[in-house]
Amino acid sequence: MSKTFVTLTPEEFDKFAEKSPISNFQQSSAWANLKAKNGWKAHFVGVKDDKIVAAALILEKPLPMHHSMFYAPHGPLLDYSDSSLLKFFVENLKTYAKKHHAIFCKINPEIVNIERDIDGKPLENGTNNTKIVDNLKKLGFKHHGFKIEGNIEPQYTFVLNINGRNVDDLYKNLKGTHRTCIRQNEKNHVTVRQISYEELPEFKKIMAHTADRRGFTDRPLEYYQNFWKALGDRHIIYFTEVNLEKCRANLESEKVTLNKNVSELTKRIAAATRKEKLEKQLNSVKQDVLAVEKRLKKLDSYKKQAKNGILTLGALQFVRTNREITSVFGGNYGDYREFNSAYSLNWEMIKYAAENGYEKYNFYGISNFTDPKDPSFGLYEFKRGFGGQVEEYIGEFDLITSKIWYLGYKLAYELPKSLRRRKNNKKFKKKES
Repeated sequence: MSKTFVTLTPEEFDKFAEKSPISNFQQSSAWANLKAKNGWKAHFVGVKDDKIVAAALILEKPLPMHHSMFYAPHGPLLDYSDSSLLKFFVENLKTYAKKHHAIFCKINPEIVNIERDIDGKPLENGTNNTKIVDNLKKLGFKHHGFKIEGNIEPQYTFVLNINGRNVDDLYKNLKGTHRTCIRQNEKNHVTVRQISYEELPEFKKIMAHTADRRGFTDRPLEYYQNFWKALGDRHIIYFTEVNLEKCRANLESEKVTLNKNVSELTKRIAAATRKEKLEKQLNSVKQDVLAVEKRLKKLDSYKKQAKNGILTLGALQFVRTNREITSVFGGNYGDYREFNSAYSLNWEMIKYAAENGYEKYNFYGISNFTDPKDPSFGLYEFKRGFGGQVEEYIGEFDLITSKIWYLGYKLAYELPKSLRRRKNNKKFKKKES
């Protein structure tokens, strides 16, 4: 049977996508349903050769003068090493785009360009897909290059490959400070739980607070509600919370132990002939007592914000596919950052991924992994503490069907957007410095 370019039903597309080795949550009918709320029309297209061998969710956005743009988020899904199939798909996609008055079609497949290690350095004898980039260019795509910022979706992410590893092995692989934070949270009765749809307003509050603190624009509550309805059981939102009464009891117990140490050291100093070492120990323990007392006072100041003695600290939203779990949105209340809630949230989901047979946990985007002086480097440093590696994707490509209208689009839409992004980045760096 010869190849044919066809439109697919959402059911046909999802069935193929679920088995694709480059499947992702954005190439799904669920994602199409979400984007429809924002005015995007979905096209499910593919190639059949006795069976479906390629497929893509193409989102169409209307533009002035009866034109439109096409976008295949993290798609299309096909074997990019099959040059004959790739050529056939691209040629027919261009014809299909022209038929629907699309001036260009943007793609950004979730394909690793060059395999990198935890520090972002290329791995010797690792995966290298630069040939795919060259092939797409030869087929008429304009490549936007390799950029840390300014992409629709992150071009650089941080991932933890699980592939059958157990929880104990993953825990041993954590950075020491990460293990300390997780243990400390367990000790202080910081817990993680899955929330219900009715609790989305609280999630929105956390996101709005984080956006204000970090200088980005948050989405409206309606977006998170639509996200929940469209993605269904593909997604999970977790809250971190602390039981103030139990946390206080733990600190009081710690204070009692420290005061006993103060009494014992005081007695030993009185009886000792060489006191210097013991006096240093005593001063250190006294400082610990003061630190605990300070924390107790701070804990008491949180009572008004708590509900029934439970204080919400932060939240993360995750999306599941057949292969991976991805952390997509998250934030925390700045006043409670001492609890380091993000450590517990990510660790809980890593455990979930390991216990339920997922191939990897995707921390999602990183902005800067090369310059420790850059304010955004801290996010990368936090993620790398869980172990894993930097993933560099092949990037964004535009298949242009009308050069004149494409230039007009760039000037009218993308240039102003780029300028706004630079302005926001400057604000963020100023806040963080």
